[in-house]
Amino acid sequence: MKALVFLNKKNDYSKKIVLFLRKKKFKIKIIWSGENYENLSKKIGSWKGDFIFHLSSYYKIPQKTLNKAKKLSINFHTALPKYPGRGGYS
Repeated sequence: MKALVFLNKKNDYSKKIVLFLRKKKFKIKIIWSGENYENLSKKIGSWKGDFIFHLSSYYKIPQKTLNKAKKLSINFHTALPKYPGRGGYS
C-alpha cells in the first residue's frame, strides 16, 4: 500500500507514525510541515496511492490531491470544526 503523509517535525509522535507505517509495509512519501508551500505540488508530483494521512500539519491539502487517494484520506484534527487550524484544542 502507498501513503502520502503530512507531518509536523515538532511533534514527538511523527517518528512513531513513520515507524508504524513502515512496519505495516506502507510505501510512504512524507511531506513535512514548514517546507516551502510553493513547492508542495512539486513534492507531491504525480503521486497516486491508497491513503493520505494529515497529522498536525500546517498544510491545507487541495481537493485534487485528496482525489489521488484510492481508498481513504484521513485528517487528524484535535478540535471541533468550529475551531479550524493548528492548536484548536487550546
